[in-house]
Amino acid sequence: MTSKHSIRKGTQWLFTGTVSSQLLQFIFSIALARLLTPSDFGLLVTVQIFTGFVGMVASGGMGEALVRAKEVDEEGFSFVFSFQLAIGLAVYAAFYFVAPYFAQWFSNPLYESLLQVSALTFLLRPFSNRPNIQLRREMRFKEIAISQLVTLIIASALSVALALNQMGVWSLVIGGLVGAFSNILLLSWFAPWKPL
Repeated sequence: MTSKHSIRKGTQWLFTGTVSSQLLQFIFSIALARLLTPSDFGLLVTVQIFTGFVGMVASGGMGEALVRAKEVDEEGFSFVFSFQLAIGLAVYAAFYFVAPYFAQWFSNPLYESLLQVSALTFLLRPFSNRPNIQLRREMRFKEIAISQLVTLIIASALSVALALNQMGVWSLVIGGLVGAFSNILLLSWFAPWKPL
């Protein structure tokens, strides 16, 4: 397969995956908006503002550096994985201990457990980043698109099922965590690896 053909196929998969994901996300969002209250979304968005900002800073661009590097050996992958895991552990510990004060600041005790559980994603990210980086380096965008689509379906379907069972904001949090874990399994299946 030529490089030009590979780029064209990769672009097609990226486009198809993105459009399909956006369409499914829209459909599931409408269903969740009908099942959950605005306050449920407000609780989660408040937590995501803080975790999202820290997540953006904590990633540090190490994954992108590996994707763009001319040559990377397993030692390079292992170093970035270990470093991201150490950062994830530190960030999770910080959120865990800050959570009671966060809840007190917003005068809502629910924020404590919401923040502590939502911050678990920082422990999961290095495990999905590692195979994702490898797939991107190898321009295997088909596998990335499939993984994103299947993960979205699993997470959203679970969130809808939990919302139907009156789980409120927890339907979004649990759906997100199960989706993140599913993503790890799928990406690792497409790009097998083991931490050194």
